Amino acid sequence: MILIGTKSTHLTSVKASNRYCAACQKYETLILNVFRIQIHLFGIPIFPIAKTGNAFCQDCKQVLQEEAMSELILHDYLLIKNNTKGPTWQLSVGLLFLGVAIALSLINTSTNQTELEYLASPIQGDVYEYLIDDAQYSTMKIIAVSADSFYIALNKHNINDISRIDWIDKDENYQKNTIAFERQKINDMYNSGKILEIKRKAQKVSDTL
Repeated sequence: MILIGTKSTHLTSVKASNRYCAACQKYETLILNVFRIQIHLFGIPIFPIAKTGNAFCQDCKQVLQEEAMSELILHDYLLIKNNTKGPTWQLSVGLLFLGVAIALSLINTSTNQTELEYLASPIQGDVYEYLIDDAQYSTMKIIAVSADSFYIALNKHNINDISRIDWIDKDENYQKNTIAFERQKINDMYNSGKILEIKRKAQKVSDTL
C-alpha cells in the first residue's frame, strides 16, 4: 500500500443548461464535473492541493478537459468549480495530522538533543543500541570512561527486530570482558547512523581510569 500520494475525489456534478455538445450537436446533455486533488496518507485524504474537472456528454460520451471547453461551457464550469467546496472534516483531519507531525518532530528534536548530551558526557551504565548489519541489531553498555576512551561490554546476543531489542538488554547478557573504543570512533558510529539510540537507565558517577 502506498503510504503517501495524491488522489482525486469527486465533489459535484451539475447539468449545463442551454449548452450543447459540439461533437454530437445535442442540447442539455453536458454534465460538468468537479474533482479535488488532494494529498492522501494511507488512503485517507489529508490536504487539498487543487481542483480540476471536465465536461461529459451523456449522449456521445465525449469528455472535455478545461483547456478544450468552449468559452460558454468554460464560463459555466468555472462558476461551479469556484463555488464548490469539499467536506470540512477533511480539513480537520489534515490539521490533526499536521499537529501530530509537529509534535513528533519536536519529540524527535528533543530526543536527539538528549542523546547528543549523553554522547558528550557518557556515564557508566549508558546503553547503545546499534546496527550490526542490514538485519541484525544489538546493544553495548558503558562500563567505564576515561578522558579519551569508552570501555564497553558487548551484548552476547543480537536480534532481527529493533522494536524488540529490549528483550536482550539484560545485565546477564553482557560479556564480562570490556573493549576500549576511542571517543571519536563512538562519535563516528553515532553520526553515521550505526548507533541507533542511546539510553541512560540510571544516573551513576563515571568510573575514571
